[in-house]
Amino acid sequence: MLNPFDALNAGFSLVEMTEAINKLPNRPNRISSLGLFSDFPITSNVALIEIKRNSLTLLPTQPWGTAGVGSGPTDRELKSLVVPHTPWEDTVMAADVIGVRRFGSDNALETIQDKVLEKLQQAKDAFDATDEYRKVKALQGTVLDADGVTELFNSYAFFGGVRKSFDFKLGDSSQNVPENIIKLKRYMEKNLMGESMTGIRVFVGPVFFDKLVKHPSVKEIFLNWNGALERLGGDFRSGFPLGGVIFEEYSGTVPKPDGSGMVQFVPEDGGMAIPLGTRSTFRRFVAPADYNSTVNTLGQPYYAFQKETYDERGIRLFAQSNTLPICCRPTLLAEVKTSN
Repeated sequence: MLNPFDALNAGFSLVEMTEAINKLPNRPNRISSLGLFSDFPITSNVALIEIKRNSLTLLPTQPWGTAGVGSGPTDRELKSLVVPHTPWEDTVMAADVIGVRRFGSDNALETIQDKVLEKLQQAKDAFDATDEYRKVKALQGTVLDADGVTELFNSYAFFGGVRKSFDFKLGDSSQNVPENIIKLKRYMEKNLMGESMTGIRVFVGPVFFDKLVKHPSVKEIFLNWNGALERLGGDFRSGFPLGGVIFEEYSGTVPKPDGSGMVQFVPEDGGMAIPLGTRSTFRRFVAPADYNSTVNTLGQPYYAFQKETYDERGIRLFAQSNTLPICCRPTLLAEVKTSN
């Protein structure tokens, strides 16, 4: 039996194990769990969107027997967008698993297939985190790449409009937070434009949330509500109802690709207001992989392919996920912040 403290073996050879603990980074998935985005699989990397703008007017009465008033011309526009390509590659070498103990086992060696499945699971987790990040940014109107700067899609530039911002000024004790919430609700109701919603949820960072629940116009309401929630064993950060709106703390982060720090999904002192229960506001376009076998087929969220290396010493792994979540009615979105 090999010494687990031997530097050469690094403790991964066959020894008796007490417990195996798999430490993985957090994988944010709150937005995905809400099911806001409807998938639209397409057969190419380009999606066509037809935009039709109708005007809703009141009709005047006319004398009996006379012609009615028509609805007039319809403003139609056809626009295209490109779904971004997100590939992943890795290699599992035979030398990587020779004599290596299988994770969590004290009497079995790791196999190449074990390592392949582990790598593919890591790829899927990375794709899911990337998708969550893009969905969060889509709810802010602009989908960004992993660097947090490069724009993949701008809903306001594509569909028109500008992002509305509501400053709650939570550092000002004279502010009336419930009144600000009413202004937010009226704005979103006004901009439904033929859409419907069942409610409004505001995802905010921890700094904004703490200031909100401690504000003089909110504190008593929060304490009464939280007292009842505590008796039920709940976590107040998962959703605080105030003025007909749900405030939820969102603290999703992932490491930057270059390892220089963390990507913050939602600003700590701000957030985003989104409509719930909509019919056609949020879409996710899913494009096919660029493999011979998938050309002109309907896209799937994940693709994986493996190929033995030319010298038969390892397995090359290829995976990709080509998706783009967007908001088709960006004027329904709103930013919340606190300037003090």
